Amino acid sequence: MQPKTLWYIQDALGSTLGLVEKDGRVSSRYHYDEFGVPQDAKKFDLNWPGPDNLFGYTGLGYDFTSSNTYAGARYYKPEIGRFVSEDTYKGQIDDPQTLNLYTYVENNPLLYTDPSGHTKEWETYEVHELRGLLNDVRAKNYSKFDKYFQAAKDVIWNRYNFASFMTTNQYNYLYGLLTGTSPYKNSAGNADWAREQLISAFYKSKEVKYIALLALGMRSLSWRESRCQK
Repeated sequence: MQPKTLWYIQDALGSTLGLVEKDGRVSSRYHYDEFGVPQDAKKFDLNWPGPDNLFGYTGLGYDFTSSNTYAGARYYKPEIGRFVSEDTYKGQIDDPQTLNLYTYVENNPLLYTDPSGHTKEWETYEVHELRGLLNDVRAKNYSKFDKYFQAAKDVIWNRYNFASFMTTNQYNYLYGLLTGTSPYKNSAGNADWAREQLISAFYKSKEVKYIALLALGMRSLSWRESRCQK
């Protein structure tokens, strides 16, 4: 049988919700509980007659045989909501949640992911995408008089609707620091700070929506292409 091109449907945390064919038909759907236990695990079995898929909860690799999820540095067992081995990062004394070396995302899986197996991340797919765009603009090192400088600035402003939660002056100030074109002190540290301020402001504008959608199971979708054998 010829391989078919399928597209992943993912939620705000990056979990695979389905595989879609070119004509829009859904070849397979996936569901999980809050900590990532697949509700129909047999769909991850490579002997299942449906499409082969190894990516599940928060986009991590899922091993059907062991029922463990591969999170980079170590394996995570969703049935108990814990990692199966200790974290090599020993945590912070002033943050008790980090001192338990087996917990997953400080027991808050509706908001956080842990793709590395070391520390929680709070980025949804949209936030992750925004971070990538900001890093790319910063790396391009455009002159403020370059037409691409203004084009990129406008695209980010409009795509993420910054006008709904930030003034133009605030955005210009942070974007200038990010790109090293500010009339104020430009430095790598200030660029990092400006990037995190932009990301944090965007996330806060969406936080209530994310929590509500995740709690209701009505998760926002993203797409990526895959080639499956079945």
